[in-house]
Amino acid sequence: MKKVLTYLAIVLIAAANALNYELFVFPNSFAPSGLNGLCTMFQYLTGVSMGYLSLLLNLPLAIAVYCKVSKSNRSAVRFEIITEHPERLRQTITEQLHHSATVVPGRGIYAGRQTNVIICVVNRTQEHALAELIRRTPGTFAIVDQVSDVVGRFVRISGSGKEEQPIFDDGDGTGIE
Repeated sequence: MKKVLTYLAIVLIAAANALNYELFVFPNSFAPSGLNGLCTMFQYLTGVSMGYLSLLLNLPLAIAVYCKVSKSNRSAVRFEIITEHPERLRQTITEQLHHSATVVPGRGIYAGRQTNVIICVVNRTQEHALAELIRRTPGTFAIVDQVSDVVGRFVRISGSGKEEQPIFDDGDGTGIE
C-alpha cells in the first residue's frame, strides 16, 4: 500500500509540474531554474520540444541516481555492541536474524568492569531489527558504522558441515527468513 501511495504522489507531482509549465512558464516566455530552465531556453531558440530535451537530459541522471541508491541499499552496517548479556544477544542474532557475530572480551575504562563486545555485520534491511534488539537489552549499547565493502565468502554452514544459504542477501530482504 505504501508503494502505491508513493507512486500516486509521484504522478500527482508530475501532473502539477506539467500544469505549472502550461499555465505559467510557456505563456509568459520565461525559463525556470535548473536543467528544465536550460531546456526551456533551448526550446525558445530552436523550437525543439522542451519535454523531449528534458527527458533526454534527465533520463541518464535518473538512471545514475537509481544505480547509486540501489547499490547503497545492498550495503552493510557494522554494529559494535557493548553488553553485559552476550548470550541473550547471541541467541537472538543467530535465531532471528540468521547471522553470526564475533564476541570479544572487553574491559570498561571508567569502571574497569569486564564486559563483552559483539561485532556483527548485517544488511541494511536488518539494521532496524538489530537496533531494536539492542534497545530492549539492558546494559547494552552499540556503535553503528556504514560498511563500504565486505570481502570474503559469507555462507552459513550447517552442523553437518554443508553450506546452507548466503549470510548476506541482495539488499531486498529476500534472503532473510
